[in-house]
Amino acid sequence: MVSPFLIEQDMLAERIDADMKDAARAKDARRLGTLRMLKSQMKYREIEKANALDDADVVGVIGSMIKQRKDSAAQFTKGNRPELAANENAEIAILESYLPRQLTDAELAALVQESVAGSGRRAPRTWARS
Repeated sequence: MVSPFLIEQDMLAERIDADMKDAARAKDARRLGTLRMLKSQMKYREIEKANALDDADVVGVIGSMIKQRKDSAAQFTKGNRPELAANENAEIAILESYLPRQLTDAELAALVQESVAGSGRRAPRTWARS
């Protein structure tokens, strides 16, 4: 019997595989190429780690690929190559769709306020006291 924990770990990699197959069927060359690069980087990281990747590792791979593409887009823009910068930005959008949703500043502030209110502490100088 397969543990539900193991099923949860592979969800993101499986989603990427399924989306890559869908992109191939739809003949979406940009999405397919981007997902193939992502799978290649994931495989490289898996070999480097000598272990199967979990979702956190996959998110790390995606994050590093996004950073590389942002740097490339900036260089292409600086080099007056807007068409290449647009390609990089399109790849960034595809990759970002696999990242967890980021909290807005307002949502983060609300969570912090809720946590502070729940702790019973009123002023920052009393937070360290037990």
